[in-house]
Amino acid sequence: MGTKHLVKSACVLVTTGILFMTSYMTAEACTTVLVGKEASKDGSTMIARNEDMGTAWAKHFFVREANKNKVEFVSKGNGFSIKLPKKQLKYTATPEFDVSEGLYEEAGINSNNVAMSATESTTVKESVLKLDPLVEKGIAEDAMLTVVLPYINSSQEGVERLGKIIEENGTAEANGIVFSDNNDIWYMETLSGHHWVATRVPDDSYAIIANTISIQNFDWDDSENYLYSKGLKEFISNNKL
Repeated sequence: MGTKHLVKSACVLVTTGILFMTSYMTAEACTTVLVGKEASKDGSTMIARNEDMGTAWAKHFFVREANKNKVEFVSKGNGFSIKLPKKQLKYTATPEFDVSEGLYEEAGINSNNVAMSATESTTVKESVLKLDPLVEKGIAEDAMLTVVLPYINSSQEGVERLGKIIEENGTAEANGIVFSDNNDIWYMETLSGHHWVATRVPDDSYAIIANTISIQNFDWDDSENYLYSKGLKEFISNNKL
């Protein structure tokens, strides 16, 4: 990862990158770019991600109208299911050309001007997954944007909503997820079946992130810039990670 300074160097209470990441890299690898508002020329927050799934992998573009989602979402990919709020915002989405194995809406912006990109695939150490395994019918890439983006009013709310879903339902994959609004960018990573961390990208910073867990320095007590799953601190301590 190339950064100006993605996280404050003084915050070194836990190094999640060393604890959780592996050296394995996939050949079909996405790349994420994040730019804080003071690092861009016009003061905009910017997020981008490519999807490396082959040279002929078509995507569609849709505008999903407000209050059209079903009350219950069921994934065609792995059977993940969740009840959804009745009020749903209008949002854009870029689903697969073939949705037989899941929507994979991937990227969009809702009517509150909150953007989301999900996901950049990562990997986690097998030793960690033995302690908290991935959940076969937990939330996965095919469902994340659909059940989160239409129901949030800020980038931080996106982290909190997805984090709660992961804690309660588990996740089927290890991923990096991005949320942005006019002021902030939050970058989130899933660490195991039920654990996750997220950091707010400093306004004067940028990051280029490949397929690896990248959040290195973390401050448990700085809730304005770091968020994490319930019980993560105890999970690390109790398992001597």
